[in-house]
Formats: sequence, C-alpha cells, structure tokens
Amino acid sequence: MATAGKPGLRARRRVPARWLVVLLGAALCAGLLAAARVAKDEDQPGESLPPIITVDELRPGQRGFAHTTVQGVKPTRFGVEVLGVLRNIRPQQDMVLVRLDGDPLTNTGIIMGMSGSPVYIDGRLAGAIAYTWSYAKEPIAGVTPIKNMLQLLESKPEPDALQGKASLSDAETPLAPGATASVPTDSTPTGLSLAPFFLRRGADRAEPGPAPLPTLMSSWPASSTSLTPLPPAVSVAGLPPSGLRTLVERFERAGFVAVAGGTSGGPRESERSESAGEPGGPSAFEPGSPMVIQLVRGDIDISALGTVTVVVGDRVIGFGHPLLGQRGLELPLATGFIQAVIPRQHLSLQLCSVGREVGATETEGLAGLVGRLGHRAPTIPVTFSVHRRDLGRHDTYRFEVVRHPTLTAGLLSTVTAAILDVGGTPSAESSAHLVTTFEPAGYPPLRYDDWFSGPGLTDQIAREVAYVPDLLLENPFEPVELKQITISAEVVGERRFATIESITLKEVTLRPGDTVEVEVTLVPYRRPRQRRTLRLRVPDDAPPGPRVLVVGDILTEVRLDLLARRHHYEPRSLDELMSLLGEEFKQTHLYIRLSRGEYGVVIKGVELPALPVSVMQILSSPLETDRSAIIGSVRASEETPWVLRGLKASYLRVTDDLEKDEKQ
Repeated sequence: MATAGKPGLRARRRVPARWLVVLLGAALCAGLLAAARVAKDEDQPGESLPPIITVDELRPGQRGFAHTTVQGVKPTRFGVEVLGVLRNIRPQQDMVLVRLDGDPLTNTGIIMGMSGSPVYIDGRLAGAIAYTWSYAKEPIAGVTPIKNMLQLLESKPEPDALQGKASLSDAETPLAPGATASVPTDSTPTGLSLAPFFLRRGADRAEPGPAPLPTLMSSWPASSTSLTPLPPAVSVAGLPPSGLRTLVERFERAGFVAVAGGTSGGPRESERSESAGEPGGPSAFEPGSPMVIQLVRGDIDISALGTVTVVVGDRVIGFGHPLLGQRGLELPLATGFIQAVIPRQHLSLQLCSVGREVGATETEGLAGLVGRLGHRAPTIPVTFSVHRRDLGRHDTYRFEVVRHPTLTAGLLSTVTAAILDVGGTPSAESSAHLVTTFEPAGYPPLRYDDWFSGPGLTDQIAREVAYVPDLLLENPFEPVELKQITISAEVVGERRFATIESITLKEVTLRPGDTVEVEVTLVPYRRPRQRRTLRLRVPDDAPPGPRVLVVGDILTEVRLDLLARRHHYEPRSLDELMSLLGEEFKQTHLYIRLSRGEYGVVIKGVELPALPVSVMQILSSPLETDRSAIIGSVRASEETPWVLRGLKASYLRVTDDLEKDEKQ
C-alpha cells in the first residue's frame, strides 16, 4: 500500500533499536547526575554558608557591620569596628574585640538577647557577638570566631535513648508531648543510694531547695572587670508580679536575667504577613533574627532569648557562648518577636514574645548552640492545681517542662515556688496539703499525699515536687519516660504542727505475742495537748531480752530504718528503685518501732536474717564492702492531722513463759 503521499507520515520514521537504547541510557545518566547533584547539595549544607573571614585576616581598624533584631522579627544593621584579637582566651579559641556603633546601640549599648548576632567584616562572616563588660561606657563586645562555631556542626553528641528526634511535620505519627521510645542501656549500673532522698523528705524545714538551673556564670569569672558572656535574657509569661518576683530571684541566682514577656508575640497568626510578621516555616530563621529556647511552655512560658548567627541547611547556629554548658541538650526551639528594647546602665534588655516552635536544640559548646529545624524536643506535661484558701483563690496551670536529667527538677522547683507565691507568699502560720502524682512509662503511678507546715512553706513544697523527677531522670539504670506530672496544693491559713512531748507504756514486761500499748502526748501548735494510743504486737518468735521502743516523726523513722536495713535504700535496678519510691513515709504519721533482738547480714543484696552471733562475726567482716548488717525490728504507724516533730524512747523487756512465771 502506498503511503508516501500522505502528509506527516515521512516524519514518523522508525528509530533503530540500538539508538533507542543509547537515548534511554543518556536520559537515565542525566537523571542520575541531576539526582546526585541534588543529593550533594542536601548532604553538604555548608555550601549555603556565606563567605567567611578568619581571625588571621582581621586587623585593628577594619570596618564592617552586624545584624540583630530590636523590633519585630526583621534584623537591624549597625556598624562594627575591629579593635583587635585576644588569642587563646579559651582552650583553642580566640576572641575578636569590636566596637559597635549606630542606632539603636548609640543609646542602648550592648543588649541582653543579642548573643549570636552575626558580625561581617569586608562582607564576610567573622563570628557572633557573645561577650561584653558590665557597666562599660562604650558598646565594646567580644566576638566568637565563626570557625569555632562551625566546628559544633561536626560534633556528634551521644544520643539519648529518651530524647530521639521527631519531625514537626510528621503528620502520620505525631509526637505527643513527652512521648518517645524507651531504650534500655547495656551498661551495668553501680547502684544508687536513696538514703539522702528519704532523709531530706523529713529534714529541717529551713533546708534550701534544689538550684533552679545549672549556673552559666560558674564557667566564666563574674566580675565588672572581667569579660563575661552576655547573660541570657529569660522571658517569662503567665505569672502575675507576685509569682514572677519569686521566679526572677531564682533565675538570677543561676546567672540569668528574667523579665516579663509573652507568647505568640506580635500580631496574631492570622494577621501576619511576610513583610510584617513571621514567614510560615523553618525559613523564619535568618542571621540576626531572634532565637528562642523554650524551657517551659503553656499557661506558663519560660524561654531563653538569643540570636541566630547563621543557618546551614536544616541546622541553625546561635548564641556564640554556652547556654547551660551541657552537650546533647535537647530543648524546643522557637521563633520570637521583639516588642521593645529597654535601655539600662548595666546591660539593656530586650522584651520578647515567643512565636512558633520550629525545631529543637541539638548540642552546645564553648562557641555556641546548634539547633535542628523541623525536629521536636521531648517535654513532660504538667497539671498544677493550687487552692489558696488563705487568699480565697483557686488556679489551675497546664504547661510542659523540658525533659532533661538536670534541668527538669530545677525548673519544676522554680515554677512550683512561683505558682505558690501568686497572690502573696504563704506566711509562717500557713500549712499546705500536697498531692503529687508521677506517671513513669511502664510502671504504676507514684502518688504522694502529705502535709507541710511552718516557715519556708514554699521552699518545702518546691523541694518535694522536684525530688522524684530528679531521681527518675538521673537514675543510673535505664532511661525513664515521665508521661505526666499532676500536682495539687491546698494552702490553709493555720499552722498544723505538733511536737511529741512524752510517751507512757502500759506495761514494760511482755511475752512474745503480747501487744505493746503506748500512750503518746502531742502538743499541737497553740492548741491543747492531745493523746494518742499506739499498739504494736511483739513477734511470736521474739527471743527474750531487753528491748528499745521508739516513738517518733518521719525523720526518726527513716534514720532508724536506714540503720536497721541500709541495703534496702540502695536499689540495684530500676524495678527496685520504683518499688522503693512507692513506699510511704509521711510527715503526719506517728511511727512506733520495737527492736526484735535479732541480727543478720546482707551479702550482695541477699538477706540472711536472724543469724547466730558466731555466724554474724564471720560474715560481717569489716574487710568486705559488699555486705551490711540487718537489725531486726517491728514497726507501725498512725495518721494524725499534724506535721509531727520529735522522738521519745523507752525500754521494755521480753520474757519467755518460764521467766515470767518465776517472777510472779
């Protein structure tokens, strides 16, 4: 059939098979090369770095500029003059001295919160503003070289089994606050002594609480004549002046400066635009923009403010100095909105509102802090209900606190003290009923119900709330995930306190199986004396002989129990730790204890009670450290409406039937 006359058919010549293979191969190679270039670009985020200038290229008198944010979210540019380079000011770290000029620094000087502000000399990135002198008459700053900061990207902190990174954009498996996988460790722990924990619970009321935060200033001389890191500006929202005052005092003791702030700062999310507000996404970070580290968020927000130095791929570097001095620190990373700058003679302040979570901090070192965009840091949800009957107010706070072995307990202590002081610090004539519940993953909840009373009530409760998270998160056995913390505090305007005045025994000679009956006289604070009767059964197998009977408060009971079975307070596994933390010791309990007249020994955790004296002498060798003594005793307790203090002791005698009949 003829086809030559039909238009268009000549163009449809058949391509030989060998050429088709060649063309397809070329297309495939081109696609692979393009993919390789994309992969290379993603694997090497350093290619997005601006040109860099080293300290060896810097000379006094060179001019440049820096970026920081003084209003809103857009950085402001100001002038910089190089004064010189301080060599080896830290191990393998130099520092560049610069003088800042231009608005707004002409009026404000160095500003707290501008740590990390990038400095450019000859159009190239030199480093970040991070250090200054207090009360300096000119805005002279120390700049951390960018070379040292970029080395943080190469450091790989050991991963925390509990603090695995989760993506903020993972819609299929969103990470609920505080929800991460628990991975047991392979290391063999050396053991943990809980004796200090139980002793502190019953300690004197004047004992100070745990430090609110690791102190930054301990790593650098704090003096008006020394070059010091710019103090981290901590923004606090959700507390009235009375509670804020308490929190500020605690943070200042750790080297921070806390000021009133806000959340979701600037215009509302629906009102923001690309020009006036925050861009929608991780690209919100740019050199010189606010960099907010969230320590607590929710109804109460506590955030540390710094500045972005450079963004490298999905990682951001800022601050130029350590924040808390802890590598592998994982904290929520958010944008910020600068409301205003408050000029001060010492160091000016930035007032910042927290924006949107965009990532998590990854590590920090002497040269600054690194965060990763698009990831989420684990937190612990907390519900805190406080009923101030002495003030006639009832408040409930819901917030999340970062999960970290050393930070969580201090933050809980600090926030607890601030919440209790809302409306005014409880007086020395007040008492509080505290109920706390901690929910560790894989274990029954740990619930504590007790009363506290007298001077320093706020510190007593703040200390109590912090103990269990401190023990769980820093235990040497396995990582623990705290799923939830619930706190309920009821403050009343009366001092529910009593002392143990005396005890009276109904009989001082008893047979095995008899019941010891003791009348206890209590003296409540500014109230008539009260009498309670305690009963304790003598064991059926108790050997004859003299006995010591003690009636006392929680501190007396803990001390005697530690003496009788110290090994019990040295758990050798997480299960033993959880079991021990589940035991109840209460300040309102009246305890009675009677010695059995029997002794034993514990060898590597194995109890050998009621041993003959000759065997005890052999097994309890002072040359061995893997064993301890057991002092046999029986005990009981009774609830009272008061926080008790004091102890009284008496002697009685256990006789066998033959001895008692002979006396009769």
